[in-house]
Amino acid sequence: MARFWARNPCSGNYIEGKIIEKRKSKYQELIVAESECFGKMLVLDGAVQFAERDEAVYHEMLTYPSLILNEGKNVGIYGGGDGLAAKRILKFNRNVTVVDLDEEVIKVTKEFFPDLIGDTFERINPVIEDALKYKPGEKFDVLFVDLVDFVEGSALYNEKAFMHYKNSIKDNGLIVMHGDIAVLPKLVEKGLNFFKHSLTYTAYVDSFQTLWSFVIFSDKGIDVSKIKRSNIKGDFFIPQHFWLVDINKFPKTRKIADTCSVEF
Repeated sequence: MARFWARNPCSGNYIEGKIIEKRKSKYQELIVAESECFGKMLVLDGAVQFAERDEAVYHEMLTYPSLILNEGKNVGIYGGGDGLAAKRILKFNRNVTVVDLDEEVIKVTKEFFPDLIGDTFERINPVIEDALKYKPGEKFDVLFVDLVDFVEGSALYNEKAFMHYKNSIKDNGLIVMHGDIAVLPKLVEKGLNFFKHSLTYTAYVDSFQTLWSFVIFSDKGIDVSKIKRSNIKGDFFIPQHFWLVDINKFPKTRKIADTCSVEF
């Protein structure tokens, strides 16, 4: 059995399972493993991307709130090569473009998670390209930045990157990002240098071993009541249980989570 840490090594918890596949692409190490608790999992460079038994928590919380807020048809995902966020967006009858640098992620998902992904890739527009270089032909109504976790100073979250993301959406569009709960204050601080409004919320993702956070950015205001009034439900998502958090009440000295590792 292989032992590998989930996203929050500070918790002292780990997930134990059998490695099914281990390969390297030009960009990262990809591992498919199976654990008793969570079923099959995809792990990229030591970070659990999803587990089949609780992936709905992350992907529904990432996508449903902003899709309720903005009913525009053109939706983009930067990252998201596993197709599971796209799968949720298709339930809202939107046109989906997935821009991912690593085609191997798509191949691995199709090969090892066919029942989970279904016909998603036949119904979306997958683009193999660096998200920081991609320019949509038609700007997005909603853009999900489903890339690696926020790290201050990363090229994916610097001023140039945020301007690129903002330039990818319409004037009334939304951008959605995610992160460990500890990075949320810094992520929001960065985003509000480029957007007038933000909405922060959380969900506990068991296979990540931590509370996970999400933030929506907009220049046109965010009507939270529209989410709470919605009758749209998912396998996990229920609007009435939408867990908002007040970023202004976070401790100012909260430490950013350590980088997670994997051991075999």
